[in-house]
Amino acid sequence: MSLPPSTLLLADPISLGVEVLYLIGAVIGALLVIIWMLWRMISALGEQAEQLDALQGLEEIAESLESIAERSDELGRRRLEHVLIDIRDGHKRFEERWLAQMEKHGGVSGAMPGIDPQATSLSERITNRLLAMGFERIDVLSPVEEVEAMADGDGEVRVEARRGGVAHKGHVLLREGSIADVRLRDGYDAFP
Repeated sequence: MSLPPSTLLLADPISLGVEVLYLIGAVIGALLVIIWMLWRMISALGEQAEQLDALQGLEEIAESLESIAERSDELGRRRLEHVLIDIRDGHKRFEERWLAQMEKHGGVSGAMPGIDPQATSLSERITNRLLAMGFERIDVLSPVEEVEAMADGDGEVRVEARRGGVAHKGHVLLREGSIADVRLRDGYDAFP
């Protein structure tokens, strides 16, 4: 026997009310669980944001440490470069003084092969100086008359020589007939 639909709805109003209450309670419970899960996710995201901020602070510290390290490396290289320049300059001054003293006393060429101990002309003394400095195949480019005219005066004598297979060109400065400075440059100075 079948009942009409209107009678089914009105058949048990109490059980229908309880079912609606259960349904409302289940929906409220589900909403509470969803709200609680969202709150936990938001708090976890907040903690991760704090950790991310801390990591960004660490990145800034790392960048500053890298810049400090770069500056200290550059400073160390600069200091080393200056020390090497000072050593080179000191060595050059020592060598020039030593050669000047040896020229005065005539002792340069006694210990060095190829150097004439009895060199009297200025071009011979220039050749002896360059030989003492380790040069070979020395050519005095200035005319001999000009060089000998500077024997008691000041001037520059153009020379060409080789050291270690590399050609060097430059000049020898004369002051009062003495060799004051030797300025020879290799061909590599022209290129960066």
